[in-house]
Formats: sequence, structure tokens, C-alpha cells
Amino acid sequence: MTKFHRSARRQEELQEQQSQNYSSFSRPIAWQHSFYVSGFIDDACNYNDWFEIIRNAGPDDIIRMNINSIGGSYSTALQFRRVMAESMATIECSIEGSCHSAASVIYLSGDSFIVAEGSSMLIHDYSSVVGGKGSEMIRQIQHDKISIDTVFKEVYKGFLTDQEIQNVISGQDLWCDDSAIVERTQKMSEKRAREEHNYEEFIHEQPKEEEKKKTRSRKK
Repeated sequence: MTKFHRSARRQEELQEQQSQNYSSFSRPIAWQHSFYVSGFIDDACNYNDWFEIIRNAGPDDIIRMNINSIGGSYSTALQFRRVMAESMATIECSIEGSCHSAASVIYLSGDSFIVAEGSSMLIHDYSSVVGGKGSEMIRQIQHDKISIDTVFKEVYKGFLTDQEIQNVISGQDLWCDDSAIVERTQKMSEKRAREEHNYEEFIHEQPKEEEKKKTRSRKK
């Protein structure tokens, strides 16, 4: 009886040891982060935590920008655009109501897009307040106009036609309902895909061209 009891205890010890040897561990391999761009887009300093998360997200992560905004700070929208471009994550932009003015800059900086029924977009020329001496104000206005128009053309390329871009920077407002946003976004995405495909082909062709040059050099 004593021997049997010891054998059973030994078996329990072996089972416990095996349990420890075959322990399993879990850890996340990806994160999904959701940000709500709502109301007025404020000064950039209020979004530093967002910028840090977006900029340092991994290639398996998903960033979702939920947009329902009347617009706001142009410079903040520009920083969003920069941060989103640097992120390795897939960035999904979803319009859930209004996507006006600066908010449209954020929307068009995404990788994939969702547009809720009844949503709208407003695209217009910039607004600002300038103060100081007359000559200073003139120089600032001239600088801002050239700088902002250049960025505007890049942001809305493929979403607006060249003529529409010219109309907007000349002062004409452009409104889009949900159907127009979807249609324009699809065309823009297709244009981006073609450009990316052409770029990849160019990169792949480069080594071939270099090899041809080396071959010609050896022949000489």
C-alpha cells in the first residue's frame, strides 16, 4: 500500500512538471487604434498623443480615423498628413457625417476609405487673419498663397480634376455628397494604385539597366 501511494505521488509530480514544461504564452501581434476627428480641428499640440501612436504603429496594426468634423487648423491637418504618411500601419479613414475643409486633408491621407450614408465634404480655399505692417502683411499673404496652393494641388490630385483644383484655389467652394465622395475616392485610389505599380516596375527595371551598362562596359 505504501509503495502504491508513493507511485501515485510521483505520477502527480511528473504531470505537474509536464504542465510547466508545456506552458503556453499569449501576446498581441497587432493593434487596432481608433481616433475620432470630431468637431473643430484644434491646435496640433492637442494631438501629440495621437501623432505618437500613429507614427509608431507597426505594419500589422490598423489605424481607423473616424471623421465627423467641420474643419479647423490647416497646419494641424498638414501634420496629420505627415504623420499618417510615415506610419507603417494600414490607415482606414471613415467619414461619419461631415468632412469639411481641413478634415478632408486628413481623409485623403488614408490607405482605405469608408463613407457613411448622408455624409458630405466641403473643399474650399484657405481662410486666415493677417496682422502687422502693410508690407509685412503683403509678404505673408503672397507666401501663404504660393505655399498653400502647392500643397493643395498635391493633396487633391486624383480626387479633383485639374480644372476643379484651379476653380477652388480661385475662390469657388466645392461640395460633394456621399455618392460623389465614393466615386471620386474610387478614381483616386485607382490612380494611386497605377502610380504605385508603375513605380515598382521602375524599381525592378533599375537593376536590369545597371547590368546592361556593366555588360556594355565589359564588351568595350
